[in-house]
Amino acid sequence: MSDIPSEMTAYVVNKYGDSNVFEDRTVETPSPDDDEVLVEVAATSVNPIDAKIRRGDLPDLSPLLPAILHGDVAGTVAAVGSKVTKYNVGDRVFGLAGGVTDYPGALAEYTVTDETLLASVPENIDFEAAAALPIAGLTAWEMVVNEAAIQSENQVLVHGGTGGVGHFAVQYAAATGADVVATVSSAEKADQAGNLGATDTANYETESVQAYTAEYASSGGFDVVIDTVGDENLARSFEAVAPYGTVVSTESSSVPRPDLLHEKALSLNLVLTIVPLLTDEPLSRLQEGLKNLSKHTSAGDVSPLIDSVYELSDVEQAHRRAEHPDRIGKVVLEN
Repeated sequence: MSDIPSEMTAYVVNKYGDSNVFEDRTVETPSPDDDEVLVEVAATSVNPIDAKIRRGDLPDLSPLLPAILHGDVAGTVAAVGSKVTKYNVGDRVFGLAGGVTDYPGALAEYTVTDETLLASVPENIDFEAAAALPIAGLTAWEMVVNEAAIQSENQVLVHGGTGGVGHFAVQYAAATGADVVATVSSAEKADQAGNLGATDTANYETESVQAYTAEYASSGGFDVVIDTVGDENLARSFEAVAPYGTVVSTESSSVPRPDLLHEKALSLNLVLTIVPLLTDEPLSRLQEGLKNLSKHTSAGDVSPLIDSVYELSDVEQAHRRAEHPDRIGKVVLEN
């Protein structure tokens, strides 16, 4: 590591709060353990979990303060541990840095991560696009493929069709040949959802669940509802899905209208991509997901939708934009 500086700039959270709590600090550059890779960070992106940890909404998932947040990372391998076999110095990689519990995040010039949590950057995208892939893309893959097992004959509703996870879910679902309806809140978002593969769109601010379900679903409801909003929105999902249908969600701190779950004999599946980072589950599940994400990105089946790109030093503005309701796709930071 002779060419790697002993110190680096990191953007840390020393207290929970609004987006203005980030501080730039000079900290020691981490060294990789035997099975770890040191990545020179080229880009990262903002996910809802990053904002929730920053606000203090998820204390059980938060690293000890002062904390370096952000799970998504893309960059160049700067050094490898003695047992690393998959990567060499100079390789372009993307994946999960952590930003939760004991795993340091990517809001810094360098970060370390287990080699299992990385994949090679597809040749057809740059670092900024690669940084938009990991958590959102993996979550959409879990929802559409592993949990819902969407088939070509299905009618699918995706809530939040141009959001971070939603825009990947629309693409994955459309790639199966299924009819995909995406909920949006503007004409611009409707156009974007159509470009991503949605067959139709419904404006959730002006159209009722009953109205768009009656218009677009032919069997008393959608076969599958991918709910990237969750919580109170689950009630809309339960209304929109057909009897014996499946709802997959990323948020479940509350489950409204449980009566509909029973009356319609519904399946409710919940997804939290980072479970292997929080439990003793093998990291190989994430490795397999990253490989699939890389393969489908290389093939052009999925492509990240980027709302805006900020410098790493503008993390406050990036978080503010990521939480704005007009955002479309992912907010990325480049180093």
